[in-house]
Amino acid sequence: MFLLTCKGNLWHNHPASGMSLQASRRGAISPNPSRFFIKVVMHKRRTSYNGTIATHLIGDIGGLQPIIIADIIASGSVLKQLDILYDNSASGQACFAIIHPVMLPSAFEILAKDDRNGKLVVANSLHISPEKQHPKPEVLSVAPLLAEIIQRVHIGVSTSGKLIKALPIY
Repeated sequence: MFLLTCKGNLWHNHPASGMSLQASRRGAISPNPSRFFIKVVMHKRRTSYNGTIATHLIGDIGGLQPIIIADIIASGSVLKQLDILYDNSASGQACFAIIHPVMLPSAFEILAKDDRNGKLVVANSLHISPEKQHPKPEVLSVAPLLAEIIQRVHIGVSTSGKLIKALPIY
């Protein structure tokens, strides 16, 4: 799991999903491409088939707004990892960027209970059925990225420039 921190404006362009996010001090996230800086890495371990616990936090999150990037959200265990961040002086609401939104009912319950959960942005890599519709997640399409990759392969142009980005780590 990657954890971005926000002080001022930072940008993230996730190559696996085509999701582009801008985060500001106010917690607003909007589409826009650029680069970001990983300030903190949080490591979590699975304790059971539906439970995880954050075991390590590397970096200083003091006074910064967390932006958490994870591959999947199912039961909502990623949403329960906020205590370690706020125990280490994170500020503002946490924003989440999730690639695969499985979104079981327990994830929506956790999302609604904790007011530290801010914006939740997910890719439409999985179909989100009507019974799983919720006002909190903002769904971004992966179609433009897939279309460009298919086009590049078709005409014999490298895809690595689109999929692999050098990310500065500080």
